[in-house]
Parts: sequence; C-alpha cells; structure tokens
Amino acid sequence: GAHTSALLPSSRDSSRAATMADAHKAAGNESFKEGRYAEAAQHFTAAIDLDPGNAVLRSNRSGAFASLGRYADALADAEEAVALQPDWSKGYSRMAAALY
Repeated sequence: GAHTSALLPSSRDSSRAATMADAHKAAGNESFKEGRYAEAAQHFTAAIDLDPGNAVLRSNRSGAFASLGRYADALADAEEAVALQPDWSKGYSRMAAALY
C-alpha cells in the first residue's frame, strides 16, 4: 500500500539522476576529445552534482581542469577521486599531472 508507493518516486528519481549523470559524462568526454575543456568541465560538474560519489567523474573533471591550466582545481578533484576510490590508479596519475 502506502509504503510501497512512497518508495517508488525516490528510486525513480535516483535512477533518473544516474541517467542524467551518464549523459553529462558522455557529453563531457566528447567535449574533452574535441579540445573544448571548459565545456567538458561544465558537463562533468553537472554530472558530479547528480552523482557526487563517482570517482571517475572527479578524475575526468580533473583532466579538464589540468588542460585549462587550473592545476589547483585539478588537484582537488584528483584528491577527491583518490579518497572515493583509493585502489584506482587513475586518481593518482591525475594528482601527478596536476602537480607536475
């Protein structure tokens, strides 16, 4: 009854947020490949707003920031990626890219 229907909107909302985050990630990746780094960073930011615990999104935005010469922002995102997923090497390589 009432309990079941109360749960449905939130699961549908989180599913929709994940789908939207994936769409922003794909758009960000495309922008990045085309050298539009500021646009890529905006897409990754929108995706992070929808899926803040996603280390890949932080890593991707770190790469976009580094490409823009925004090394402090790149480092902050790389550190967050490492904190979210410490066993994933890409976060560490993003940190190194931001520092050196």
